[in-house]
Amino acid sequence: MMTKLNWRKFPDEAPENDASDMEPSLCLVCVGSSIDYDWYDEYAEFDEMLNDHVGKWSEHDNDEITHWIYVDDIPLPEDEELMTLNWRKFPDEVPEKDDNFKPRLCLAGDIFSVYHDWYDEHAEFDEVLGDYVGKWSEHIVNTDVTHWIYVDDIPLPEEA
Repeated sequence: MMTKLNWRKFPDEAPENDASDMEPSLCLVCVGSSIDYDWYDEYAEFDEMLNDHVGKWSEHDNDEITHWIYVDDIPLPEDEELMTLNWRKFPDEVPEKDDNFKPRLCLAGDIFSVYHDWYDEHAEFDEVLGDYVGKWSEHIVNTDVTHWIYVDDIPLPEEA
């Protein structure tokens, strides 16, 4: 059973900064017919004509984004069954590079949180094993990850 995701139409609805620390929240965003990640800061700029703050995405122009969802709203796999979306068990399965041999953007999660990252299956050479080993590139260590999904496998909103 596929879980319906809570995609929100932008700019009709915009993400709010995290209430605990007022930092921008990580979101998945629709840019055309593809999905990327970005942070939206609702206090990014002060518009003197409006006499108010104006929000901005950090990596994309506001007019590029059609829909968004908080990464924290992506449902984690339930009970090892991996029925929600197309989550895969890590390290039983590891992300593969794309056709151009570049790591593909993934969401990786433990039982509590979801992070965005890239996995390179040939990241470094392990002299003890005598072979290359993979690792997540930025935000997480291999031992923290229990499941992952390609961002490309997350269904787009119906009206995108």
